[in-house]
Amino acid sequence: MAVMQEVAPNWRTQVRSAAAQNPEAVLTAVLLTCLVIPGASGPVSIAIIAVAIFFAARVLSLYLGNAALMMNRYQLADICLRAGLWLNPFSIDALKFSGALLLLRGDAAGAERLLRRALVLSDHQPSLSAALSGALLDQGRLREAAAEARRAIKLDAKNPVAFLHLAQAERGINSDPLQIEAHLRAGLVADPQPHIEATLRCALADHLIGQRREAEAQLTIRSVEALLPRCAVSHRALLRTRVAELRWSLGETEVADAHVAQAEP
Repeated sequence: MAVMQEVAPNWRTQVRSAAAQNPEAVLTAVLLTCLVIPGASGPVSIAIIAVAIFFAARVLSLYLGNAALMMNRYQLADICLRAGLWLNPFSIDALKFSGALLLLRGDAAGAERLLRRALVLSDHQPSLSAALSGALLDQGRLREAAAEARRAIKLDAKNPVAFLHLAQAERGINSDPLQIEAHLRAGLVADPQPHIEATLRCALADHLIGQRREAEAQLTIRSVEALLPRCAVSHRALLRTRVAELRWSLGETEVADAHVAQAEP
């Protein structure tokens, strides 16, 4: 079994990436050097204030865009993230959040384009590779999705989203059921956020039902139901719908219908 050494980006690449992500820092450094010029302190001070305002606007647009995304307020998120990309087209966060928004809106191809742009700027962020694997999954490109998920796991062995996407991709290409289950359980061990843990457990329950291990699936579904109060409201409706589907597949119509009723706004 071959073992490959991780190669860190060289210093020139790191400097270029840092400058692209934080152009305000470069501008401020340049302006500060101009302070040595006689009579330049006034204009330079005004320019530094302008750069600070620009930076604050960019950070605020990203913060509000991400917050709106988490609350499923996609129109507001779109406005904020478009502003963030306009202020800095090379912002990895703006590209990543915008890609997530497109993915949630069903535009997996558009999400892929933005996430690949982000990876060109920074190819060592596991969250980007994990997100890209999700975009590839939604397009039915299972082997590419699995490869990108493995890349994310190689960068971060405790990335629950990458394990989820890897399990989903491998299930789609009929990989070893034990291996698929191992990926899902590895994601659960990675201490995910409540809604991600619930999603992993739903996938595990679905997998167990497919393996005719109904008793284990029942316990797993109950653990998802116990997690629901800890999940953000914006995630609960989708999770309840998923739990309802699992309950239906086990023939538990009344319990499933109750979840659907609670999922409705």
